[in-house]
Amino acid sequence: MTRGQLTRKKWIGTLPTLLVGVMLGYTVFSARFMPHISDPAGQSSRMTAWEGGPLSRPSYSHTLKASQERSKKSPSGSFLSKTSGPGWKMWDRSSVLFANMNLTCNWNDYRPFIRGEVAPAVPFCAHPLSDDHFVSNSIVKKGRHVECDGLPTLLARGQGNDASNKDSPIIYVDVGANIGTCVMQMLLTTNATILAFEPHPYNLFVMTSTFMRLDETLRDRIHLFPIALGAESAESTIHMASDNRGHAVVSKVIKINNRATFLPPMPIRVEPLDSIVHDGTRVHLMKMDAQGFECYIFDGMKRVLRTSRVVFFELEKKVLNGFERCSPQVLWDKFMQLGFQMHVGGPNRKATTEMPEKGKINIVALKL
Repeated sequence: MTRGQLTRKKWIGTLPTLLVGVMLGYTVFSARFMPHISDPAGQSSRMTAWEGGPLSRPSYSHTLKASQERSKKSPSGSFLSKTSGPGWKMWDRSSVLFANMNLTCNWNDYRPFIRGEVAPAVPFCAHPLSDDHFVSNSIVKKGRHVECDGLPTLLARGQGNDASNKDSPIIYVDVGANIGTCVMQMLLTTNATILAFEPHPYNLFVMTSTFMRLDETLRDRIHLFPIALGAESAESTIHMASDNRGHAVVSKVIKINNRATFLPPMPIRVEPLDSIVHDGTRVHLMKMDAQGFECYIFDGMKRVLRTSRVVFFELEKKVLNGFERCSPQVLWDKFMQLGFQMHVGGPNRKATTEMPEKGKINIVALKL
């Protein structure tokens, strides 16, 4: 037998041992670094990242620790002037809203975006895909809603010197929170205190179902208001597209395509943000996605906007033109008049005073 044949025989003989070693190593790795998700029925789980167990990434450990320290020093909700009104109150952080409506969760793994990392998964309640072809579909296919990816960077831009002041809350406001995709992105990757506004019961059910699976320390950072924002306190209705839970319009039906159909309207409450937040409270980042109602929301939060740093919103002609006394140009001018610099497409684009002519485009309004 030649030397080459002896070497080959020795290598083949050791192959089973090598395979066993690789499989054992993978088992240990997966147990330590790939936490599992429990099913909606609450069966046993190794998904401990948000339930007091070891975290898979240092950035998550740092975020959770900083969140705990901030919650000790800053009284929760000390910047709020109102947490209830006729027919509504802020979420109590201990129950699923509208659990009696016979709604269901389409449970999925959610992973917030962190550049260069694969975040550990957390359980996320989405709508059944037959009811929501858009945001819920994004969760199922991608594990997150990519439109929320850039929000932590915008928050850092808005923090400025406030980042070093641990006694002052870093505030993120989500106007039109939908099913909570951007709330989760900000909750799991930043230390922000979160104010979220969402009026539709269907979205509130799935959102609070997700939140109730989180650790209490994380839930304490969420101030969820089951109302719409507007120019004044009022009763109204909300009209939701039958296949798009993200297209829910206050007070009227606005079709974004000719084939769209809508569910029966549901009664809601509308409140101005200025009546909810104390005077002088600084909002470091606001995301506004209200399907055309933005002009009225703006009119109800002029005081808050005077001390706000960054507002991320969408100029969409079809929905903004659907409301009286509103249009893309009207909304653009409102921000300009309050001293915001307007950046089309992102904060690194050159500021402009000319409104873009595109039918739908993202805007970052800065006042730093």
